[in-house]
Amino acid sequence: MKSRHGCNQCRIVRDTSDDWNAVRSAAAAWMRRPYGLWLDEWGYRDVPRGVLIEPFVGEGPALPIDYKLYVFHGRVEAIQVHVDRETCHRWVIFDRDWRGMSTSADRLDVRPPISLPLMIEGAEALGRGFEFVRVDFYDTGVIPRFGEMTFYPGSGLDPFDPPRLDELLGSH
Repeated sequence: MKSRHGCNQCRIVRDTSDDWNAVRSAAAAWMRRPYGLWLDEWGYRDVPRGVLIEPFVGEGPALPIDYKLYVFHGRVEAIQVHVDRETCHRWVIFDRDWRGMSTSADRLDVRPPISLPLMIEGAEALGRGFEFVRVDFYDTGVIPRFGEMTFYPGSGLDPFDPPRLDELLGSH
């Protein structure tokens, strides 16, 4: 469950034993707050508030690997990969040819998914016509699963390591 108008507003509900009062309380709090004003993300300001219920993507209890493709002028230039989001969240950045761009790329052994060419093709099709957009996918085997698109990843405040990576991405 997640809000359609915000960021970091989600709850994973796996079965009937989950704390439904906490889930309802979280959703109610999301609905009370507008999004897009606090960090001046004006593009989100007028998105109608709402809650989305989506089926669980992946197999088993673990969340699937999350691939965030950075698309500049219709071309994927970087791929941020998030692993172990619930237990030991880490992420690494690769270029479109799967060469490590971030410092953590040397320490986190992540193989390119079989569906990477389809992810790149889909992200570039969706990103066509925008100066920048991040297009997210989940790897569920042969066919990637679309996640979301965002124009303000991390509200533009997440630091990159090494810092020159921020300058490189900004140059696009």
